[in-house]
Amino acid sequence: MAQSSKKQRDIVIASIVIAMLSASLIVALAISYQAPATNALDARGVIDKITLKTPGGYYGAAYDSDKGEIFVTNADYNSVSVLSDSNNTEVAKITVGKLPLGVIYDSGKSEIFVANYGSNSVSVISDSNNSVVANVAVGGQPSGVAYDSGKGEIFITNRLDNTISVISDSNNSVLATVNVGNSPYNLVYDSAKNEIFVINYGNDTVSIISDKTNNVVTTIAVGKAPYCAAYDCALGEIFVTNYNSSSVSVISDSNNTVVANIASLNQPFGCGYDSGKGEIFVVNYASISAISDSNNTVVANIPSEIQSQSIAYDSGKGELFVPHSEHGTLSVISDSLGVSASPSPIAAASSQNRDLTLEPLQSAQSTSLPNSTATPFAEPKNHEAKTLTGYYLILAAAITVVTLIVIVTISIIKRINLISAEKTLAQNRDI
Repeated sequence: MAQSSKKQRDIVIASIVIAMLSASLIVALAISYQAPATNALDARGVIDKITLKTPGGYYGAAYDSDKGEIFVTNADYNSVSVLSDSNNTEVAKITVGKLPLGVIYDSGKSEIFVANYGSNSVSVISDSNNSVVANVAVGGQPSGVAYDSGKGEIFITNRLDNTISVISDSNNSVLATVNVGNSPYNLVYDSAKNEIFVINYGNDTVSIISDKTNNVVTTIAVGKAPYCAAYDCALGEIFVTNYNSSSVSVISDSNNTVVANIASLNQPFGCGYDSGKGEIFVVNYASISAISDSNNTVVANIPSEIQSQSIAYDSGKGELFVPHSEHGTLSVISDSLGVSASPSPIAAASSQNRDLTLEPLQSAQSTSLPNSTATPFAEPKNHEAKTLTGYYLILAAAITVVTLIVIVTISIIKRINLISAEKTLAQNRDI
């Protein structure tokens, strides 16, 4: 009997040990696949989060300095949301063309120009009454917009046509069409040189257009899959995000050459120049990096919930408005907070050992882009796939634990029954 009781006790102890080990495995997997850690100091940069009234894909953002408002495009609902920077609330929603992406503020006319990717047009909005006052037909799949304050003109990238449409803001008509590189996505105006820098995603170059002749004066090679550009008026430099190189190229407008490459970023996408701080803010995956233009180094990393395609700098408030694409939210970042002496190592560590194929441009297998009018930007899947893999492993571990517990329990029950039967048989023999 003592021996049977000992065996029964050993089985119970073994079952408990197996269950504990399995539970430990689950906890370890959960910790390994949780969201990346963030720098607590940098987190102070986010001072507000705005939830917009309409869900959808918010891709472009522009600051209206006259009204103190932010205009944000919603590609899923063919609309533009207007936010007041006085209370960070949505004050209006304007219907525009199909799949609106890029947006820019024209300070000379107090108008907002919106590139409608799906309808090959540009909507012109008056900020006095938040209504569309004109629609201008342009090339195929317009996406980026830049305002030339010297000429009173709007430059539009036409991705499908590999061209730039030049619009006069005096009569909202197309003045010229300029051929550039492959798949131009974004562009920026250099007020000191009166030139437009066009980002050609398809062949990893930047085309420079003179606004005097509307001709390309030179083309510069940059990193892989360039997407966004920001003009630093203080230094006369253009900062270009290279998504597939996880870097930023710095171009001097004095000689149109790349003077620096900022590496170890994490799939940089949208960007914006903060004239108040002399910094360039770059959207990585799950973080926003602040780059000092004095030494071209990352001085802060601010955690972000998801990658964004654009940043609007509010010079009146010293704040940056960052739309979170398909999440229907915007983060408001104060440029006076969240600056640390050394950047978080998260971006550098996570950008290694990863395939940097540009999934937001629906090009998972190659750099050739689709010719459909579907929304060209989707949320990056690299990190999501890794997270899902972790969840699947955790689920598999949980199923394994449950299976082991069931097997052990059945074994214990069988053993107990066997011991009970042996005991009964022994008692019957004694009788």
